[in-house]
Amino acid sequence: MPRYDAKCDTCNKVREVIAKNLSSFKPCECGGKLEWIPMVNAYTFKPIMHPHLGHTPVEITSWSQYKRELKKRGLVNELAS
Repeated sequence: MPRYDAKCDTCNKVREVIAKNLSSFKPCECGGKLEWIPMVNAYTFKPIMHPHLGHTPVEITSWSQYKRELKKRGLVNELAS
């Protein structure tokens, strides 16, 4: 089943919800209605300076470069696979 991020319209608590679809959300513990929070596209990438890939920070500008850097260092990341 898909994973959604949802926010309660009463207590404003944000939580992860596993549900068949948006209409099958159960009420929050407080009794409020859970509203779906649209997520950013998982493939959107913003350039970063990754401090943990080497002795000095490595600038990562794309997913493909990130995958190459991980492979070069013998590291694995399920998001980059």
